[in-house]
Amino acid sequence: MLSTTEHGPFSRARLARSLAAACEHANLDPSGAKLIHTTVNATFQTRQPEVIIRIARSRSLLPQVDRVLALARWLKRHSVPAVVPADIDQPLPIEESDHVVTFWNYIPTTPPKPSSAELAAPLRRLHSLSPPPFELPHFAPIDTGRMRIDLHGSALDPAQYEWFADRLDQLEEELSSLEYALPQSVIHGDAYVGNLLRAPEGHIVLCDLDGMCIGPPEWDLIPELVAAVRYGRPGYQQLVEAYGFDPRSWVGAAVLQSVREIMVLTGVLPVLDSSPGIRSEFNQRLASLMDGTDGLASWTPFASAA
Repeated sequence: MLSTTEHGPFSRARLARSLAAACEHANLDPSGAKLIHTTVNATFQTRQPEVIIRIARSRSLLPQVDRVLALARWLKRHSVPAVVPADIDQPLPIEESDHVVTFWNYIPTTPPKPSSAELAAPLRRLHSLSPPPFELPHFAPIDTGRMRIDLHGSALDPAQYEWFADRLDQLEEELSSLEYALPQSVIHGDAYVGNLLRAPEGHIVLCDLDGMCIGPPEWDLIPELVAAVRYGRPGYQQLVEAYGFDPRSWVGAAVLQSVREIMVLTGVLPVLDSSPGIRSEFNQRLASLMDGTDGLASWTPFASAA
C-alpha cells in the first residue's frame, strides 16, 4: 500500500507516479518497494539493489533539496556520521506529481534502537565544525512557522489559524529577548532519536538533514527534552551529561520547548489530509493548547500515529 488516502501531496496516485518515475530514472526495480515513512517526506526502500527513495512534497522545495544533498556530501568530507546520497544523477523533479526525488545509500539498521544519549557524540562533532563553503539559512523557526500556516492554512479552521498566528507572534517576542549560553554553530535543526540510525558496525548515523542551519546549539538539545516531557522517553539526563551542557539550567529552555512544539505541529500541516492518524493526534494536541488545559499532557509521536 502506497498511502492511506486519495488526497494531499502523498496520495496513492501521486506517490505511485513518482515512485515509477524515480525507479525508471535510476534503473531500479519498483516491485516490492516498501513505503517506510510518511510525514513531511515520503520514503521508500527498494529491493535489489536496496536504495532509499525520498520524495519531497513539492517541486518548490528543489533549492532546499539541493542544499540537503550538498550538506550530506560536506558532512561526509568532514567525517560526521550521516546518511550518504546514492551515486545517481539527482535530484529528480517530477512534473506530473509535483514532487522532488532524491536517492540515498541504504543503511541496514541493527539493534538496539538508538538512545537519546547517543545523540551527544554526533552533535558535539557537528557543532564543532566551521560553516560550509556554501550558504546556510539562519535559525528562524518563527518565519518557518508562519510560512507553513500561510501555505497550508486550508488545513486549519479560522480559530486554529488565528491561534497559530498569535502564538507565533508571542514566541517571536520571547525568542528575541533570549541570550544564548553557547556560541552559534552549524546545527542539525531536528535532532531527536527518530533521526538516528545504527549502522551494522554499531555506530550512530544522522539522517534527515533538511533543518540544518546556523543557529544556537541549545536548539539541538530541545527535541529530546520535549520527547522526555511529552512522550515519557527515557535517557535525557544521559544525553546532556554526554554532551556537556544541560539546557534546563538555562533560562531560555522553556521558550525553546514551546517553539519546538509549535514547529512539530506546523510541520505536519501539509500531510493532514493524507493521514487520518496524524490528523487525529494533531487535533488532540492543538485543542489542549488552545483551551489552556494542556498542562504538559502526554502526546503520541506523529510517526506512531501515521
